[in-house]
Amino acid sequence: MKTVLHTTATLFLFLVVCALPNTGIAQKVKIHPDEDKALAARMDWAAQQNVRGDGYWVGYNITKFMRPNVWMGSIGGKNWSRRKSIYALIGQEDREQELPDELKEDLGFSMKGTMHFGKHKKNTDVRVARDIAILMYVKKNRKGPTDIHLSNMSLGVDLENRPLFWLGKAGDEESATMLEEMYHATSHNSMKSDLLGAISIHENKARRLAFLAQILENEKSPDVREDTAFWVGQLDLPEGLAVLQKVIATDPSMDVREHAVFSMSEMSSEEALEALIELAKDGQQKVVRKKAIFWLSQHASKNAIQVIEEIVMDDKDLAIQEQAVFALSQFPADESVPRLIEIAENHQSVEVRKKAIFWLGDSGDPRAVDALIALARRKN
Repeated sequence: MKTVLHTTATLFLFLVVCALPNTGIAQKVKIHPDEDKALAARMDWAAQQNVRGDGYWVGYNITKFMRPNVWMGSIGGKNWSRRKSIYALIGQEDREQELPDELKEDLGFSMKGTMHFGKHKKNTDVRVARDIAILMYVKKNRKGPTDIHLSNMSLGVDLENRPLFWLGKAGDEESATMLEEMYHATSHNSMKSDLLGAISIHENKARRLAFLAQILENEKSPDVREDTAFWVGQLDLPEGLAVLQKVIATDPSMDVREHAVFSMSEMSSEEALEALIELAKDGQQKVVRKKAIFWLSQHASKNAIQVIEEIVMDDKDLAIQEQAVFALSQFPADESVPRLIEIAENHQSVEVRKKAIFWLGDSGDPRAVDALIALARRKN
């Protein structure tokens, strides 16, 4: 009798589990009765529901292994702290740790799928299992979703009082395969970009990389290829480096090549850093070299600063030298100021010396002020 009542309640009743902030209207949630069914069948179930209004949400969750103190989803924005978590919306107990105080005190609005870092070591191998919700917005009378949000289920969401049809837990590969099929079925670039992010958070990184590499080969939209290159870097696989190098060498869009350089700079391996250094020194396109020099400056390594200093002093292209001066200014003062002083005093190019003087003045460092005063007196 208990089972019959439970099934009836989940199948036929809308669950009023919370009130949205400032609306006084209950959020409507309907939960699929059997999460053992194929995910595609559960999606069909949601599409068959009778919905009033202009659209509805469909959601399910996967397990993702994430670093401690890392969250995914929308944090910030108006009334964020009063939003109900996804766990609360579907009537489940919150199984995740509370959002750290350092994030609560300094919150900014995030785009969908953004990761938020607390105090942790970026390259630690420690991972914890987290429930990640994949929320799809479907406009009424549209075949597929038009928007996707990713979120830790412990974070609050604002569904704008549109119904949520909750499908339960999905297997990692089952979910990724369905999303890949959605990608191939849509012609909307914004939806493709959303799907790329959702696909890339799944656990089988090697399979995800193969899919992304195929997109980079065949996708006509430069904007979508830019997003694809970004996610290749986020996978952070050794094989992904070769994919990005090919994009940088052959993609017809210079914007895509630039995005691939950034994506390479996000990778954690020494091989990726060495590849970035090679681009900075010997890249075929000036724009690519400039990007590589800039992103190289974001690496706090002695090798990186030495390479940039060599480019300032020895490169034959004045624009590249000037870019390298700016890159030097991005390093900590103890590393950058002495080098900029040396350039301002002794570089053979007047234009490069002017750039070094500008960035010394911008630094506000007492050593820079003394050097600039000395230069002014020497000129006079």
